[in-house]
Amino acid sequence: MTLQQHFCQCVWLIGAMAGLSGCLSLERAAPPVEQLKGTEGVAERLNLAMARDIYITRCAQCHEVKPVTEHSLPEWEAILPKEAEKAHLNAAEAESVRAYVLQVLRNGPAPEVKALDKGKGQL
Repeated sequence: MTLQQHFCQCVWLIGAMAGLSGCLSLERAAPPVEQLKGTEGVAERLNLAMARDIYITRCAQCHEVKPVTEHSLPEWEAILPKEAEKAHLNAAEAESVRAYVLQVLRNGPAPEVKALDKGKGQL
């Protein structure tokens, strides 16, 4: 194996590891609907899944995806209308994102986020 081939393999491996860690962070920031308790109805789950998709794609067009639990419900109530307008969400999409955020907040932060929160006072 040449030095160039070895270098390419190392770069690929580092890139793959970075991609994997990004996926794990995304799941922690915006938990998949399947991980949320209290979402039994099929229509509700589909609506929340669509809202999560909006949260992780359209919101991320302007800024990084931050953990939903980084803000309280009153903070989200102030943030969401402004951000929905910036993302050009229609009323139904904005309400779906609000419902998703509310459901995530009801479930609380992921266990590893709680541990970080207690130990350092921040995420």
